[in-house]
Amino acid sequence: MKPIIILISSILVGVLLAFGYIQFFPVKKTVSSLPTPTLPIPSVYPFSIANPPSETLTGTVTAQKGIVKVTSRTDTIPKLFSSSSIVQGEEVITEKNSSLSATFSPVGSFELGAETHINVVQTLPTNMVITQQTGDVTYTASTDTPIGVRALHLLVQEHQGKMNVMLDTEKGRITIHVLEGSVELAFNNKQAETQYSSFTKGKTIVYDETTRTIDTH
Repeated sequence: MKPIIILISSILVGVLLAFGYIQFFPVKKTVSSLPTPTLPIPSVYPFSIANPPSETLTGTVTAQKGIVKVTSRTDTIPKLFSSSSIVQGEEVITEKNSSLSATFSPVGSFELGAETHINVVQTLPTNMVITQQTGDVTYTASTDTPIGVRALHLLVQEHQGKMNVMLDTEKGRITIHVLEGSVELAFNNKQAETQYSSFTKGKTIVYDETTRTIDTH
């Protein structure tokens, strides 16, 4: 009996001592010194409607005749062209008995005939794209950088050469003369199947928008 009493007394003394230690020496909570994680803030790149991106090429007008109009990046109505340069995002229109030539060095150039309308979609050093709405344009690719032309539902790409593209919107017909180098054509036929073709110097290709077919000679 006595050993049991001694054991119980020892346990009680231990509990009291532990309780007293906690009261007089409270456990301190430690706070991590690691920095609070933060999400990266993306960089803000300036954008200007009035000015094209800095990496694009500016076209230098080398010849102009008659009445030429341009729709700038900030306008919706074409105005008389009075500048010596053309930039990405502009539309150029020549009227009857008028013409305009511009060079986008070192990629290439274009020569607009009378009653022609184009959109200068892209003038990057690695790729130049023009949408031809109507008329007669001669395109020259001076380097390996391709010049792409979209007319109706036809895509034409020129590689280091020269071609003439004539678009007759009334007949829905596009005539392409490969003057130098080579060109590649792509379009979807009536069955929505993509058609690819490539042609070299001396070939003439006629694309019919109504039938979505091409003829060569």
